[in-house]
Amino acid sequence: MKTPNTYIINFSGLSTGEHVFNWEIDGSFFEDCSYPEIIDAKVFVNCLLIKSNNFLELNFECKGNVGVPCDRCLDKLFVKIDTNRKIIVKESEQKHSDNDDIFFVSRQDYEISVLDWIRELILLSIPMRNVHLEGQCNPEMIDKLGNYMLSDESEF
Repeated sequence: MKTPNTYIINFSGLSTGEHVFNWEIDGSFFEDCSYPEIIDAKVFVNCLLIKSNNFLELNFECKGNVGVPCDRCLDKLFVKIDTNRKIIVKESEQKHSDNDDIFFVSRQDYEISVLDWIRELILLSIPMRNVHLEGQCNPEMIDKLGNYMLSDESEF
């Protein structure tokens, strides 16, 4: 994974207006988090940061593919990622917001880490159930699963 510093934006040095940040996410991005189901990844993240006098607006767009195990045969399955999210960052001594898309920083802060926001955005884009299309699962594994199938409920 790229160093965590790669995902830090020093907003105090930015002029008001629009700024663009880009990252390419690979499988190593998920190695440090407790989500071992991510086998591989190739996701492009674009962030349009709009700085105003009172707040920052970050518009994230993630597009690419994430490799996860098939829920049926456990072989790698690529899932398409195409999602976006807008996050507002305000200067305030307040710590928490009732809105999941509004965050606060103190007046002394001069940088923000977007690493967790990117990770969350990608992880929440992965469907709950991931299976190959009919006939594309590993035939060996499907045969093994067939050996454990009950023919009727009375065997249970």
